[in-house]
Amino acid sequence: MSVACSKIILFGEHSVVYGKPAIAIPLKSLFTEVRIENSENIEINSDYELNINEQNNLKNIINLILNYLDIKNKNISVNINSNIPVASGMGSSASLSVALAKSVSDYFHKELSPEEISMTAYKCEKIFHGMPSGIDNTVIAYEKPVYFVKGKKTETVKIGKPFTLLIADTGIVSSTKEIVLDVKKEYEKNKGLYEKYFNGMADIAEQARIAIKEGNIKLIGKLMTENHRVLQKIKVSSSELDNLVETALTNGASGAKLVGAGRGGNIAVLAENNKNKIRNELLKAGAADVIEELIE
Repeated sequence: MSVACSKIILFGEHSVVYGKPAIAIPLKSLFTEVRIENSENIEINSDYELNINEQNNLKNIINLILNYLDIKNKNISVNINSNIPVASGMGSSASLSVALAKSVSDYFHKELSPEEISMTAYKCEKIFHGMPSGIDNTVIAYEKPVYFVKGKKTETVKIGKPFTLLIADTGIVSSTKEIVLDVKKEYEKNKGLYEKYFNGMADIAEQARIAIKEGNIKLIGKLMTENHRVLQKIKVSSSELDNLVETALTNGASGAKLVGAGRGGNIAVLAENNKNKIRNELLKAGAADVIEELIE
C-alpha cells in the first residue's frame, strides 16, 4: 500500500500557471491510500462513488502509469481510500496521482525517485485538469514545503518557526479546470491588468519565502491576507470564502486567504492565538468543517 498526503498553496494560486513563483505546503493529516492487487483485468475500487467519466479518467491514468513504467501485465485491481475533500483546493487529484504512481511502481518493483513520481503524477494531472501548473504533484511527491516556479528546479523551503493553520471548508465544490480557464479568458482580455495582479502575487510569494525561512509569523499572516485581496480582484473568490476570511480576521487571526482554485473549497487561517475561538466562529459562520495542521 502507498500513501500520499494532501496540500495547500499558501501563496501564488493562479499566478503560478503564468510562470510566477508559488509556495505550497503538504498537509499530512489528509491523505490518499492506494493498494494494488492481482486481477484478471484493470479493476477500480474506491471508498467514494465514481461516475463513468471519473472511472474512465482513472483507467486512462492507470494505463499511463503502466505504459510509463513499461509494464506489459496490466491485470491489476486498484483499491482507493481517501479522506481528502474533492474539488476543494487540497490537491485530491494530485494526491491520488502520486499515490497511484507510488503504488504501481512498488507493486511491480520499479524504483522511482520523488522527481520521477512527480513527473508521472503531472502527466496524470493533465487528464484531470487540462492545464495544471505542476505545483500540486511536486509538493505532494516531495512531502516538503516547496518554492515552485514552472519550468525551473523546485526548491524546498525550510520552516524557520513552526506555525499553526486552521483549514476551514466552505462545503462548496468547484472545478479547478473551469476556473483556470475563466482566469485565462480574463487574462487574454486584459493582459496588462492581469500581469499587474500576477506580478503582485509574485512579490508576495517572494516576501513570504523569506518570512517563512526567518520564522516571521506576523509577516506570513499579513502576506496571506494580501494574497487573498489580489485573488478577490481576479474574481476567483466568493461570498462564502470572503465571509470566512473576514470572520477569521475579526476574531484575531494573523492572516487568512482562500486556497486552491477558489469559488468554493477552503480557506487557510494563520491562528497563533485564539485558535478555539476562531474555530468556533468559523463553524458559526458556515464552515462545514475546520481542521488544524501544525506546519513544521
